Amino acid sequence: MQALKGLAGRSLSLKKHTIYQTFSILSAPAENHHLPKWVYQTRRTLILEPTSSQFVNLHRLSDSDSGIVEINLNRPDRKNAIGKDFLRGLQQILEDISTDDSAKVVLIRSLVPKVFCAGADLKERKMMTQSEVNTFVESLRSTFTFIEEKMQY
Repeated sequence: MQALKGLAGRSLSLKKHTIYQTFSILSAPAENHHLPKWVYQTRRTLILEPTSSQFVNLHRLSDSDSGIVEINLNRPDRKNAIGKDFLRGLQQILEDISTDDSAKVVLIRSLVPKVFCAGADLKERKMMTQSEVNTFVESLRSTFTFIEEKMQY
C-alpha cells in the first residue's frame, strides 16, 4: 500500500472541448526496499465538457457549401423556448463560430416543425429566484447583442 505524500503539481489544459486534468504526486513505495524512497508519478484524467446543450447544435456544411454554418435549434417539447441550458449551448456555439475564419454564412434554423422559437422558457423562469431571473435576462440580452454586433462579416 502506498501512502500519499503530497500534491506536486496540477494543471488543466483545454483542447477543443475536452479538458485534461494532469496531476503529479509523490508516493512512498510499499514493502519493496529496491525502489527509491519516493516515487514521482503522473496521472492524467479525462474530463469531458459538453460543447453545447442537447437543444442547440452546430452543423458545418461541406463541399460547394463550405463556409456555411447552421445553428440548429431542437427543443420540440417546449417549442424551442430558451432556458438556461439552451442559452448556454447557443452562447458556446456563437463563440466557436466567432473565432472560426472559415465560417462565412451563419444560419439559425429550427428543427421543430412550424416553430422557430417561443421566446423565454417561462415555466423554467417561474422556478428561478429574482437574482437568477436578472442574470438570465442579462445573459439573454448580451447573447442577442453579440449576434447583432459580432456576427457581421
